[in-house]
Amino acid sequence: RKKDAEELSCGFEGPIIGYGYINQDSTATIVNEGNITKVEEEDNYDILAGGRLEARFTLNHLVLGAALDYHYYFKKAIAKDGLLVPMFTIGYKF
Repeated sequence: RKKDAEELSCGFEGPIIGYGYINQDSTATIVNEGNITKVEEEDNYDILAGGRLEARFTLNHLVLGAALDYHYYFKKAIAKDGLLVPMFTIGYKF
């Protein structure tokens, strides 16, 4: 058995800064305020920030990982209260 055959690593990565886009056409909403009618366009993009919590376990050449991302959207066009994104990975270490 090798000395470094098993390894567990955990960490926090960040900050994450990005741009989110929804692939659909912009929609228009007609708002009537008294005698004035105006059209409001809804945006399909947002700016996000957040971080990632990640853990990886290595057993010989097999790598198992899990991560949890938190995305906070500034314009609230995609998610109003933020978004938690879980991820699982399986890999092979050469």
